[in-house]
Order: sequence, then C-alpha cells, then structure tokens
Amino acid sequence: MSETYYVKTFGGLEITNDNVTVNIVELFGKQLVNLLQVLLFHSEKPVQKDELIDILWPESKNPSSALKFSIFRLRSELNEIDFFKDKDTFNKLGYKAKINTHTT
Repeated sequence: MSETYYVKTFGGLEITNDNVTVNIVELFGKQLVNLLQVLLFHSEKPVQKDELIDILWPESKNPSSALKFSIFRLRSELNEIDFFKDKDTFNKLGYKAKINTHTT
C-alpha cells in the first residue's frame, strides 16, 4: 500500500504526510514550486517534455536544458525532505510525480 500525501495549493504549496507539513514555497525557488505544482496537477499521467516547456519556459532560448536542470534540482530538493528521502518520485515516461496525493 502506498503512502498518501495531502497537498494544499491555495495560499502557497504545502505537502503533508504522517501529520508532518512542509511548506514548499519556503524551501524551493519559484521555478521549482511552479514545476512541482504542474506535476502534481497532472499526477494521473506523465507530462510530456514539450508540454512542460510550453507551460514553464515558453520564451526560453534553451528550454530543454532549463527543464533537465530543474528536474535534477527538484529531485535533489525533494530528497532533502524526510518523507521523500530515498524515494524515486518521478516516472521516466514523461515527467510524473509518483506521489499519491489528496488535494485540499
């Protein structure tokens, strides 16, 4: 049985697991918060690279590099949060947060 994470998106971004709440906005920069929000919003299916680029980096000169670097940073930052530590939170078929969420 997989764990369930509760996600609050109004007034910021908070993720709760086992009565521990982490305020993501306080920990991550704006770009990582935006990336995580998109992945959580589309948690039922992988988000293709081109779709993420269109949403997050429409004007970038090198959007593929920006995406790869942001995914690397997001994985690293999530690994610093105790309840995500040592978990592979992303699917390789497109980008998908493999986190069972309940949005409030």
